[in-house]
Amino acid sequence: GFSGRSRLSTWLHRICVNAALMKLRGRSRAAEEPIEPFLPRFLADGHQARDFVYVRDVVEVLKFAIEKPIRRGIFNLGTGQARTFLDLARSTFRALGKTENIQFIDTPADIRDKYQYFTEARMEKLRAAGYPHPFHTLEEGVSEYVKSYLNADGRL
Repeated sequence: GFSGRSRLSTWLHRICVNAALMKLRGRSRAAEEPIEPFLPRFLADGHQARDFVYVRDVVEVLKFAIEKPIRRGIFNLGTGQARTFLDLARSTFRALGKTENIQFIDTPADIRDKYQYFTEARMEKLRAAGYPHPFHTLEEGVSEYVKSYLNADGRL
């Protein structure tokens, strides 16, 4: 409390501070948001997802860009559908005609908090530039690569 002997500047200071505190206390609090989106997600083994793209599709887009000059910029390339690493491994075994034998290793600790566990290309910009061709599915790309390049001699 203040006594009546306080200076006017002390009273004015105290009145301003109290008014500011009352204003702050009277503000409605922002709605609380759930914390779950900010917590690390632990996916089942092999369920990290990527929009895998076959190199032949990338080459076709580059040829298109040279033949029909398109606006400069960054263009996402992919199928537009994220697929899991488990899908990739299974496709590889199928293309080789082998029984699945998949073992998982942990993501290295030094990249866990930086790693993107999900990517999926948005293809609107490339399509708007006039690129009409579909991309190989994961299974098509893996099969062609395995049969034509990786295991062309049949040793695997």
